[in-house]
Amino acid sequence: MRLTTRGSGLVVITILVLPLLAFGDAGYRRPEPEIVRLLDAAPPPVVSPDPTGRFLLFAHRDALPPVRALAEPLLEIGGARINPRTNGPYAPLRYASLTLVRIADGTSSPVRLPAEGILGFPRWSPDGSRFAFTVTRENGIELWIGDPRNASVRRLTGPVLNATRGAPCAWTHDSRHLVCRFVVATRASVPPPGSASAQPIVRQSADEPGAVHASLPVRRDALDRQAVEYFMTAQLTMVDSGSGGRRPIGTPGQFDFAKPAPGEPYLLVSRRLPDGSPEARAIEVWDERGRPIRALAQLPSPRGDPRSRAFRWQASAPATVVWVDARTEGRTGDQAPGNDALKALSAPFSGRPRTLYRTEFRFAGLEWLEGGRFALVHEYHRLRHRKRSWLVDIDGGDIRPRMLWAWDVDARYEDPGQAVRTRNRFGAEVIAVYDESVYLAARGAGPEGERPYLDRMKLDTLDTERVWQSPRESYEALVRLLSDDAGLILTRRETPTTRPNYFVRNLKDGSERQLTNFERPLPDFVRTKSIRLAYEREDGVALSATLRLPVGYRGGRRLPMVLWAYPKTYQSETAAGQRTHSLYRSMDVDQGLRLIFLLRGYAVMDDVAMPVIGERQKANDTFVQQIIANAEAAVEAAARRGIADPDRVGVAGHSYGAFMVANLLAHSDLFRAGAALSGAYNRTLTPFGFQTENRHLWDAPTTYLRMSPILYADRIRAPLLLIHGLDDDHAGTPPMQSRHLYEAIERTGGNARLVLLPREGHVYRARESVLHSAAEMLDWFDAHVKEGAHRRKRPILAQQGDELEDMPLLPVSAARPEATPLSR
Repeated sequence: MRLTTRGSGLVVITILVLPLLAFGDAGYRRPEPEIVRLLDAAPPPVVSPDPTGRFLLFAHRDALPPVRALAEPLLEIGGARINPRTNGPYAPLRYASLTLVRIADGTSSPVRLPAEGILGFPRWSPDGSRFAFTVTRENGIELWIGDPRNASVRRLTGPVLNATRGAPCAWTHDSRHLVCRFVVATRASVPPPGSASAQPIVRQSADEPGAVHASLPVRRDALDRQAVEYFMTAQLTMVDSGSGGRRPIGTPGQFDFAKPAPGEPYLLVSRRLPDGSPEARAIEVWDERGRPIRALAQLPSPRGDPRSRAFRWQASAPATVVWVDARTEGRTGDQAPGNDALKALSAPFSGRPRTLYRTEFRFAGLEWLEGGRFALVHEYHRLRHRKRSWLVDIDGGDIRPRMLWAWDVDARYEDPGQAVRTRNRFGAEVIAVYDESVYLAARGAGPEGERPYLDRMKLDTLDTERVWQSPRESYEALVRLLSDDAGLILTRRETPTTRPNYFVRNLKDGSERQLTNFERPLPDFVRTKSIRLAYEREDGVALSATLRLPVGYRGGRRLPMVLWAYPKTYQSETAAGQRTHSLYRSMDVDQGLRLIFLLRGYAVMDDVAMPVIGERQKANDTFVQQIIANAEAAVEAAARRGIADPDRVGVAGHSYGAFMVANLLAHSDLFRAGAALSGAYNRTLTPFGFQTENRHLWDAPTTYLRMSPILYADRIRAPLLLIHGLDDDHAGTPPMQSRHLYEAIERTGGNARLVLLPREGHVYRARESVLHSAAEMLDWFDAHVKEGAHRRKRPILAQQGDELEDMPLLPVSAARPEATPLSR
């Protein structure tokens, strides 16, 4: 168990950051007011249509919470980060207000909300008659109910909900009751931190290798099981949404979920086993009183795949449990035909499970068609990166399974889209069926970028016809059908000069009606321009990027430029060259730190294609060579347009993009400076795989070392700004990754700056942190890119290719001198 009481951010910065820097600034900084206004602008609201198609419920978020909102207590137990004071998640998303819009006439009504507290995202009842949401107070989490007819809300419980293992409540099929997890009223006093951790921790390996993923979190349960039991034990409770009456269901336990059946009074329950390993759990069917009806599975601590997984209710039946049995006994999901078996068991749950379908690849999803007879079963081949979808007769009739689609998931032009859903008589989501047809909504990626569309597909012939497509001058996508025959649809439209807004389209007469009018928070950004660039790298691979120009730029002079990118792995050149963005999308505040440079006179190269092409097991063998070729082609393309000054280009990226930045600076001379946010720079610290790399360090040691820029720190001579959240809990990117790279550059004579942000995770959320990061990046690039001394660009890929091939397999400590301890 790790219990942290969040103290003063300024003290943390002073202690942890300034000793590492040759120069430092005490306290948080902020850029000029224009950029502050950009970053302070609220993002577009999140919409939740009601199941009947009568209302839209918009949840509005403030742009950036204050850093004090992240100063609440943090307890890391059971693989979760919780607030022990509220019995809920640590630093949840903060919704500030709700708005109801009536689809029939566009009437908008603000929901009357409590004055204080953090709103959770609202959930509609199956019949759309009401919605539920949580309010997090200082001392706990409350349940509230809203009425869409008059936009009123009322409190249903006090601060008694337990949300330590996810959303605490779920609607039942009658739309009147909710099954909630309550804090156990009779629990003892809070165990002191570390009260049960003074004991040895012992783990024993087996004789066979286990499947381990790079992002597997470190389990802390064994350190303090007493705290896990105290905070995560909950009492399932049936709550009447009308009267507020409540009734306990069964006995307390540690529940991962308790899902009500679509049409009958049963619960599908996953509970942790008190005497087992931290991962041991039982999957059971309970009646509404909490009595176990059928034990479905007992899952041990995973080594590879558990034999049974993906338990769920069949959405098109009143009470049928469906799950997947793995038939490869722990082997990876692509090593044997007949890999997974889809099983089902119906009420009263006393017979033998029946097999609905057997997949050849690994099971990857299940969707039920309206009417209940058919389902779409999806399967995925990880090594081939192939996905297939089958139409399956789950009633066991004489209709053979039919493959609807098979495509490379990287090939966006081949993506068939998503089947459009509706609500059935149980209030459950199913694929809408009309006149023996289904509707497919796709993003419409093509040579001109994305252009969403809606197709109708006949189930008997699988023929498709285009029902509607976004106009070319905007980006418009389907939100939901408003009529069974798709004659009336709800869409979300945006353009470069307008924020996303919602429209009702009548496809029969061509008319439209605007429902919302969300205005741009920063009208000046309308005057920025974007150019789509298409170009090739030296080996002929087609690439693309979006070049954004600063406000008021008229041409005639070359601009300093910042290139933002994120590497992605592809198996084919064709897939790598496909365009997946649209020039007609709104350039809005959700792009955050990428846009700030436009207000300082830079061009920004965004959506930059950064493919790493090759067989899945070998693509990273040429990672460094390929990202350099991509970056060189991108800079040359912007320079050929007469816009970018190739001698004044900086590079920036977040996470895997930060890893790319460090490698580009270590192995090329393309950039004046770089900014790397929340990256990993020593691949020996992620030895069981990362991103799409599935080989272990011991399978591909040369590749792991080639891809570790910390081993080339002595070659990083362009100034590098490193920013990292001190509470980054992403398994591959702990803050020591940035600390170690900073030390290596510092001790080998390079120019680096390290900024560690207190209370921040992998993505920065607090207003002070985001503004400080903006100020740091802007000043860094102004000093080293915009105004830096001229330096001839010299790609050094060719000169270093042979050396990379012959690099000795040295331990990390041999790559740099002993670093000065952080506590100096």
